[in-house]
Amino acid sequence: MRWNHIKEIARSAVLGCALVFVGGIQATQPAAAAASSRQQANTYQVELAIVRDGKVIATPKVTVLFGKPARVTLTEKAGDGSLRVQVTASPAGKLANGTKVVQFNAVVVERIAGAWVILAEPSMKVAESQAGSTTLESPLGSLRIDVRATEKYVAGAESKNLRQCGALTADEPTTLSDNCPSLPCPGKENCCSAPCSDGSGRTMTCCGAIECCDDICGACCSPP
Repeated sequence: MRWNHIKEIARSAVLGCALVFVGGIQATQPAAAAASSRQQANTYQVELAIVRDGKVIATPKVTVLFGKPARVTLTEKAGDGSLRVQVTASPAGKLANGTKVVQFNAVVVERIAGAWVILAEPSMKVAESQAGSTTLESPLGSLRIDVRATEKYVAGAESKNLRQCGALTADEPTTLSDNCPSLPCPGKENCCSAPCSDGSGRTMTCCGAIECCDDICGACCSPP
């Protein structure tokens, strides 16, 4: 009887600890919810998929401020075939079921015969977190661009004075020189460059965004 009595006390003590632990979790949930509600989304993570002749060649992810143009450039080692996509994502109301809508305005530029050529300036409205798509033709092959945006909160994003850098059809520095000892070069404060790690010899340049990454290229950078 004594041994059973000891076991009963031990079981009650464990149960008591469990109740205290669960109670502690429950007590913190309202505080966590309140903190989360104060962190309203202030950026979009824009996911792009660039498909040439049926093959996915790039998957840039760009974190952008609402309504601010941002640009990612993938420069091929040979020059021609390099791609530049500038995208602006803005809130555009809601659907009847409450789903938020995103307005996309883009400019697609490709390097052809040594010059940057604007291929198209697509515009579309897409439900948040759902994909939209546009298809266009170039002398180097058919291109399809899929786009999707998801709201996210980035601390201090509103304080960033991000500007579009350089003309859409101008070259951006990707190598070092006497006039450009380190990247980003003078006058390019809102851009950054990173070499791709996939062995392709490509370079990714990011302008006007909080961060740009590309899984296929294997590069990621944030403008200073």
